[in-house]
Amino acid sequence: MVHLPTPKEQRAIIRKQIAANETYQEKEKDVRFLVSRMWWRQWCDYAKFKINGSIQDDQSMKFDLPPPRQITNGNLIVASPNQYYLKPNIQENVDFLSFQSSTYQLLK
Repeated sequence: MVHLPTPKEQRAIIRKQIAANETYQEKEKDVRFLVSRMWWRQWCDYAKFKINGSIQDDQSMKFDLPPPRQITNGNLIVASPNQYYLKPNIQENVDFLSFQSSTYQLLK
């Protein structure tokens, strides 16, 4: 049986990973992964996660929520028969967040 970390454990892991990423010097070839802002908000509510106290405060947090389902970015894309495209005019930190691979792997 796979152990799913508690929300508190997940919060600590992601906070540590984000802090490590802040000191990382990105290279042009680095891949970034997009995560829908809606999904991120669900995860933050589930894990009671705050960044610098500014995204959520204790009064706005919902408690005892189930974990969000797998990351979905359907609200960010337009599908054609053979390809997917990002919707025009979407904005980082408004419609989506961008994560390094190591952080994305922890979230998924």
